[in-house]
Amino acid sequence: DWSGWNITVEGNDYEVYRHQIMPDGSYYSVDGEGILIQECCGGTSVNGVKISNNTGNSYIGIYKVTQVKNVLIAGNKISNSITDSPGIYVDADTNNTKNKMDNVKIEKNTVSKGIYARASLGGNDNVIEGNENNNGGELSYSCGIRVENNLGFAIKPCGT
Repeated sequence: DWSGWNITVEGNDYEVYRHQIMPDGSYYSVDGEGILIQECCGGTSVNGVKISNNTGNSYIGIYKVTQVKNVLIAGNKISNSITDSPGIYVDADTNNTKNKMDNVKIEKNTVSKGIYARASLGGNDNVIEGNENNNGGELSYSCGIRVENNLGFAIKPCGT
């Protein structure tokens, strides 16, 4: 879990483990995030991040952050075996507001369980290109994001 601008997360191998808190309970020690930034306590923003060439068993997420711009998520291998979340999850909309994203590139990643990218107010220069899905899953995205040459995904119409 990270925050800040002009961040590079590159070349890591990571494994996330979830432990049930009580034998008969429904709570786990963590939600199962891999590499994550999320809105908290009044908000945060993303401006300048490169997440590349990482290998892990849980998702890369930019989760409900009000400003998302200048992002490169490329060359990652995400097996995503411990949650139901897509392998890459970028969401500029929060619980309270719809937002936009600009210059977000999701390129040449290998994931399981899909890719999700949402910015209900649109944006500029956003692309999902050259990714491969190796274990089923959808590619779900907002209209206005260019989507090209992705393999193995059930590609939903934009905005659905």
